[in-house]
Amino acid sequence: MGSDGIHGTEDDLVLSMDATLILRSKTLDNLAIINSALQSYNALNLVEAPLPANFGSVRSALCSKGFLPDSVRYQVDAWGDAYVEDPRGQTPVVRVKSVNVAAN
Repeated sequence: MGSDGIHGTEDDLVLSMDATLILRSKTLDNLAIINSALQSYNALNLVEAPLPANFGSVRSALCSKGFLPDSVRYQVDAWGDAYVEDPRGQTPVVRVKSVNVAAN
């Protein structure tokens, strides 16, 4: 409540925070780990077992082969959206990105 002592009026104190920089940083850190795992996987398996154009399948393959820890942090970005292959729909997948981060 503000100086008038009434909740919900124009003089109420408001504290707002923009977490975009923190979320972006966290997402970029995770993307670096995922994309490094992709490069390592592809260096050994690209010919025999190319990764399909579906991030869920990509993540599963990376985890099952030991290239990526099986952690929730590598399923979705810091905003809660699934990572996507870049470019979308193309196989073999060589890179993933976040729809919430323009330059990654």
